[in-house]
Amino acid sequence: MADEENQNGQGDEVEAPSDGESQEEAKPEIKLEDIIPEEYRQEKMFTAVKDVPSLVKNYVEAQKYIGGAVKMPTEESTQDDWDKFYGKLGRPESSEGYHVQSPETLQEIGFDDGARQQFLRGFHSAGLNNSQVQNVLNVIGQYVTDSYNSASEGNAEGMNKLMEDWGENSELNTALAQRAVSHLGGDDLKDRMDKSGLGNDPLMVGVFAKVGAMLAEDGVIVGSVEGVKTTDSAKEEITRILNDATDAYHKSDKPGHEDRVKYMSKLYQLAYN
Repeated sequence: MADEENQNGQGDEVEAPSDGESQEEAKPEIKLEDIIPEEYRQEKMFTAVKDVPSLVKNYVEAQKYIGGAVKMPTEESTQDDWDKFYGKLGRPESSEGYHVQSPETLQEIGFDDGARQQFLRGFHSAGLNNSQVQNVLNVIGQYVTDSYNSASEGNAEGMNKLMEDWGENSELNTALAQRAVSHLGGDDLKDRMDKSGLGNDPLMVGVFAKVGAMLAEDGVIVGSVEGVKTTDSAKEEITRILNDATDAYHKSDKPGHEDRVKYMSKLYQLAYN
């Protein structure tokens, strides 16, 4: 009978859990100090972590950051390592991949396509990205502009001084300088000097004026300017006035005497200065 009662579930009854007790054993709480080695517990990165879920979250975020970080190559790195590094920083695959605008100042001084491509190849070799190349070109362009403006101001002062030194010969010497440039280099030289600012450089103007005078003396270029006396014509005019006893220059009491004296002074300056 006992066996029958056991088979029918009418034997000893299992005691039911009392109130407040879980049918499953409670999971033990995992504490940070249990999983972080003691020598690392005071690290700053752990002091702000309150629990294990926060620790896991911080670790995942750190791994994402490391995966996207750019590692700086070392002296032992290969060229391929450097190329990959430059690529991550935005450098195009080749110098043809740059899309930059050359400042107008550079174009004015002869920064043609050949020079541009040479610069871009150098920038690419240095690992620069598009934005960096544009900034470098802008800096160079601004430097050229500032230098040109400074030189222009200095040239203006120098030209004024040169004209003062030339006096009555200013117009003639300027014409001789221009004719020398045209004869020796044609329009190409003239355009290059104008664009570079050398056309207004008092030193260059003075040199070409002397060259022009030599060319004029040899009959290679015209040595006179209509309405402007040359050295020879000034000497001839002096001789004529000195030989003309009736000229007001010789008569201090004659009307126009002072004007003739001033005129002779200019002729002497032109002929013998």
